[in-house]
Amino acid sequence: MKHCKSLFIFTAVLILLALQGCTKDPQFKPAEIGVCTESISLEAEAATKSIHLFSNRDWSAEVIGSDNSEVTWLTLSAASGKPMTDSLEITISVLPNTGEDRQATINFRTETIYASVRVSQKGQTQKQYTPISTVRALYKGTDVVIEENYTVKGSVISNYRNSEYGGLNNATSAKTVIIQDETAGISLYMTANNTEYAVGDQLAIKLQGLTLQRYNGSLQVNDLPAANVEKVGTYTIDPKEITAAQLVSGDFESQYVAVADVQVVAADMGKTFATQASHTSINFESRTGEKFVLFSSKYSTFMDEKVPTGSGVLKGIAMVYGSTFQISITALTDYASLTGTRFTGTGGGEDTGEGAIIGDYTKWNAITPPSAFGDNFVTVKGANEAYTSDNWMFYTNDGFNINMGWKTGIYNSDKYIQVAPYSSSLDKVVAFALIPRVNVSTAASKVLKFKHTIYYQTADDSKFEVVVSEDFTGDFTEATWTSVKDATIAAEEENINKWVETEVNLSDYAAKTSLCIAFRYTGKANTYRLDDVQFNNGTFPEDPGEGGGDNPGGGGAGDGVYTSNITWPTADNTTDAYFADQVSVGGSSYNGLKLGNSSTGGKYTTPALPLTGKMTLTFYAVAWKAKTCDLKVTVNGAGTIDGTASKTITLVSNTGASGNPPYTITFGSNDFYTVTLDGITEASTLTFSTENAGPRCIILGANVKATE
Repeated sequence: MKHCKSLFIFTAVLILLALQGCTKDPQFKPAEIGVCTESISLEAEAATKSIHLFSNRDWSAEVIGSDNSEVTWLTLSAASGKPMTDSLEITISVLPNTGEDRQATINFRTETIYASVRVSQKGQTQKQYTPISTVRALYKGTDVVIEENYTVKGSVISNYRNSEYGGLNNATSAKTVIIQDETAGISLYMTANNTEYAVGDQLAIKLQGLTLQRYNGSLQVNDLPAANVEKVGTYTIDPKEITAAQLVSGDFESQYVAVADVQVVAADMGKTFATQASHTSINFESRTGEKFVLFSSKYSTFMDEKVPTGSGVLKGIAMVYGSTFQISITALTDYASLTGTRFTGTGGGEDTGEGAIIGDYTKWNAITPPSAFGDNFVTVKGANEAYTSDNWMFYTNDGFNINMGWKTGIYNSDKYIQVAPYSSSLDKVVAFALIPRVNVSTAASKVLKFKHTIYYQTADDSKFEVVVSEDFTGDFTEATWTSVKDATIAAEEENINKWVETEVNLSDYAAKTSLCIAFRYTGKANTYRLDDVQFNNGTFPEDPGEGGGDNPGGGGAGDGVYTSNITWPTADNTTDAYFADQVSVGGSSYNGLKLGNSSTGGKYTTPALPLTGKMTLTFYAVAWKAKTCDLKVTVNGAGTIDGTASKTITLVSNTGASGNPPYTITFGSNDFYTVTLDGITEASTLTFSTENAGPRCIILGANVKATE
């Protein structure tokens, strides 16, 4: 009989213990069960395969399909048995597979423990999977729910599992898994930590109903449940050989790449990949001048290793964080080739005295100093980007990249700017955020208001001040800055992420007609966030909406037509949660449509449209007070809306959309929407629906007209 080596050893140990008199009665020995192999791969033809099992307890076998279904194509020569003193040969038999690849798991159990064998059999027909590139193309700049019945198949290229499960733990979350196929790669954010999937595992992912979103720059499938994931085989992805210029193009995001002719910048030589204090970015440069960072988690198993000092090829997963291009390694061999002679680089990251400025001084300087100013950063579109506004200028003494200075931030619905330079190569970062010069002499209230909060990385090493200057001419390092308020927050647990409202009295500068006021950060380890900046109670800008593309209302003032040539309902329908309500605009009353209530989405389908062919549809729409709402417009019967079957638009709130009708609405420029309908026939209708939490909205002035 053919035996497994490990079972020979195990049996020998048992015999030795028995001879030594350690335990004579088997019932008092610990329960043990084992198999020679954990996985078997078979071809599509009928086949048999022998394995060896050992158990010192009564045992039984169960066979479970990959989707927990009954398995009829696999049988065992023995499905139960008694305790044994030698291994037992069991034959696994499979029927021919004329369908797709299939898998099953055999669990050999005692009363308390079990051992498993995974059986995979190829099929004569191959399942067709959706390319990952097709899924990525669904994302157009805003979160999108995948409505198509897509299943992708990709190989795991990340090694982010916790070290106890065999991973490098090199991510900010163990829930992250990155897969890649022959077309593209994508990040998966699972609902639970990944304890199972390793590099090279091929996964089939069901995507229908899940959300695509960009999180800090990288595109990911959000909240992926384990039930949507199936391991279907193994296939190791080789790195794509690319240049540094291709890396910083962003075209290879979430793919395993090999970038030639790169090295750690001189300022970061001698550092470790990370520390327990913080996630760390090591600055890299290429021979051709491109710059990027190697990101390592503070949880990584290799954090204490010194970064390589030579030049050569760096392998890893191409990533993006805000506007910073990154590589994340998946094995210690990914940087093993960085042993070549160093080339002459820029030094990258050392304090050259030049720093970096974001903002156009010419445009900023052309602004006549106002007596009032306000900004609540509602125009921010994404996190970790440069905040572009003629009213602001930003400076950091570490000119390596934007992440060493002020950048945008979004948390839930809050938008702000923040400074978080903890990965800088400098010992101390100095970063300014400068509002326009203000005329203090004509201001009724000579008070600057703002709110800020701290998110610490390590300790109290950072300072946050309000400073003023009367001689700033575009060079932050040459200007004279006077501190008028030390607004530093102690890096203690009770202060973390708690907004503090602060006022600064500038009466000492009451006669000044052109005073520069800036927020100055000095330090490295702590993150500061800033919001709701006001001088003399200046007015905050209104939220402009998403604008362009996926929110076609952005920037359009509307046509002022609040009547509709699309037929609205004349009576309420509580089943579909739509209501025929009156809306007052500018003192005049109009027939409108209210969809949904506080807990239920609404749906209304129009009669046949009054036109056929190609046309434009315009309408006004607002969400409920202090809420947002996703309004979905679907073409039924025949035709398309902006080239697809349906279109979802995120509406913003209006203070008049509350209480009971009639609703008094003042529409803003972001409340008017224009879309294109094409291929409309006499049988075409439109369905307006809402589905997300608190799904209430009001629609008015829905009109179709022929395209000119």
